Amino acid sequence: MDIEEVVKVIEEADVFALGFRLFAERLIVDTRMSEQQGSMIAVVEPTDSVAARFHWLGRVRPSFGLPERFMFVPWPHSFQFLEESGVLGHIRDRLVRTQPDMAEACDQAFDRLRRLEHRGTIEAIQGEELYRTLWPSHS
Repeated sequence: MDIEEVVKVIEEADVFALGFRLFAERLIVDTRMSEQQGSMIAVVEPTDSVAARFHWLGRVRPSFGLPERFMFVPWPHSFQFLEESGVLGHIRDRLVRTQPDMAEACDQAFDRLRRLEHRGTIEAIQGEELYRTLWPSHS
């Protein structure tokens, strides 16, 4: 994973999404702003296609139209590495730079991602949901 390329996406895309390996939800960041509406950061359900994501964006943020630069980044590492690599800091900086009140929304989204990964890890270990455990249960 080229962290510099991920940072480039964060700095240049007007809308970007991150996908994770242990859970289906996505982090979506829409940096577009108007006088009536600010940027957006949210943890959302996955969609079947980019077209479906654009349709979703059109419903949630109808005044902006289609994004000029949309990027999806599959994140193959842990949430902890997302933090340690500085990627979360770049996301926060991009949003807070133009809209200081976005810090709380970032914290809430990042906390939700942390909890989703924790739950996904437990499900993987216990063989729940999409996973099968290698070790049989001794009940």
